[in-house]
Amino acid sequence: MDYPSYEREGCHITSSPTESTYRYVVGDGLKRSGMRWIEEGAQYITSLRLKWKNNECEDYWLSYRSSYSELPKI
Repeated sequence: MDYPSYEREGCHITSSPTESTYRYVVGDGLKRSGMRWIEEGAQYITSLRLKWKNNECEDYWLSYRSSYSELPKI
């Protein structure tokens, strides 16, 4: 591979950006003191953190609340 030409074009040739994103989004949200997760719970939290990081939380919660209010009352 011609790494110097890829670098000149601005391509990432290492896994550093991916690893950093993982640490920032997943690691910081799941690896706090005393936290223990099952796979399903970790997936839910990771999805919510991604929505928060992408400024999509408000739309998500508004749609969640509107669908919740349509459920029959017990």
